Amino acid sequence: MEEDPAYFLQAVCLRVSGYLLNDASLVEMIAAVRAVAQGEVICPPKLCKTLFECVSRGPLPQSEKVKQRCHAASGLTCRQRQLMQLVAKGMTNKEIAASLRLSEFTVKNHIYRVTTHLQADSRHQAVDVIRTGGRS
Repeated sequence: MEEDPAYFLQAVCLRVSGYLLNDASLVEMIAAVRAVAQGEVICPPKLCKTLFECVSRGPLPQSEKVKQRCHAASGLTCRQRQLMQLVAKGMTNKEIAASLRLSEFTVKNHIYRVTTHLQADSRHQAVDVIRTGGRS
């Protein structure tokens, strides 16, 4: 990721668990993925000061777009929320389809509708939006 404090703080607002800079090595990336999988958070030392300063000033501000996305997350159907829970667990469309006894096309369609509804760029960003809205 970029060494841009504003971009980093926006990621923190979206409740990311790990943030690596563009120059991170493969070894650092693997270590970060393992650490996050064990419940740790990863923050580049270069940006820790920014985070501490921001936290000391009070709650992190959320952009209007983030607020709109969080509100939209509450409008998902039960099936869409169920599907996104499986996406959050890292399951593929094929695995989700088998688990819910749906076709892969139906799963793909649901995920497309959720990402469109939440104005998310990817299935992973949609999961983050839902988590930010207090849903999993």
